[in-house]
Amino acid sequence: MAKIDETGVRNKRGKCEIRWYEGSIRRTEVLTIKYSPTGIQQAQKIRAHKEKAWATGEDREIGFVRAPTFNQMAQKYLDDLELTTSRSSLLSIGRRLENYWNHHLGAHVISQIKKREILEIVRTCRQNNLSPKSIRNVLSAGSAVFELAIIEEWITENPTTLVSKDVKVPKKKIDPFNQDEMDQVFPFLNKTDRLFYS
Repeated sequence: MAKIDETGVRNKRGKCEIRWYEGSIRRTEVLTIKYSPTGIQQAQKIRAHKEKAWATGEDREIGFVRAPTFNQMAQKYLDDLELTTSRSSLLSIGRRLENYWNHHLGAHVISQIKKREILEIVRTCRQNNLSPKSIRNVLSAGSAVFELAIIEEWITENPTTLVSKDVKVPKKKIDPFNQDEMDQVFPFLNKTDRLFYS
């Protein structure tokens, strides 16, 4: 089993994941190449090409299938959802994806999206004065897209899980009736409702 520090390639659910640097920024990408001795060699060539392309400013395709962009995966998710979801719910989810996710990350390869980029979406939500519950709904829409990418084996982890737990939805405080208020309401309740208060 090859070590990643020697080859720049590691096993991600049977596929080759490559890692390289663009200046001080580390990049990763899961390829559709099977993790095997032959696959590792092919992935190393792709990795070397990416390093050279960044250094020289070139960007040429070299005959491999790359992971889809977030926008492509989001569209596939919405297409699948259309079969099982009401039109109003579909429109709501579509708006969240379009206004926040696709705006920031639509062109990003889904296997390269990291926590720091999702934090930018949360920051934008807060700048737009969205409530914590609405922010959680935005994150939930994006999370479902990443879950689909996991099912299709483009990625192995959902990066939104690292962010959503930090968005706290405040619990609603219950203000129960005191005894005087109960005495005032009780005469107006029907017999069935009175059973809950007697």
